[in-house]
Amino acid sequence: MKEETRKLQERKKRLLEAIEFTKQKKKEIIRLVQKLAGKLSSKSITRHQYEEELKKALKDRTAEQWIKYYDDYIDYYHYQIKLCDKLIKQEKFGRVKQKIKQKA
Repeated sequence: MKEETRKLQERKKRLLEAIEFTKQKKKEIIRLVQKLAGKLSSKSITRHQYEEELKKALKDRTAEQWIKYYDDYIDYYHYQIKLCDKLIKQEKFGRVKQKIKQKA
């Protein structure tokens, strides 16, 4: 396997891992909001406590902002994977083309 192809495949693997990590972080945000909403609806905490805990846990962003942030990264990683696939395909095609020229 050519060095360039190997590097592209490693990059693709890291991007796939980054997608999984980002999906996990997104799920954590959703679980956090659900947990606090459950506490609020069961009246374990007041509306004020809910808002304060949410603000503190989300570092002054809304849950929607975090979800969009993670979705944007996931989209970016998918785009990068497509680029890697395209470059890997071009690399393989280039080698096939070279072999054909050598035989001719």
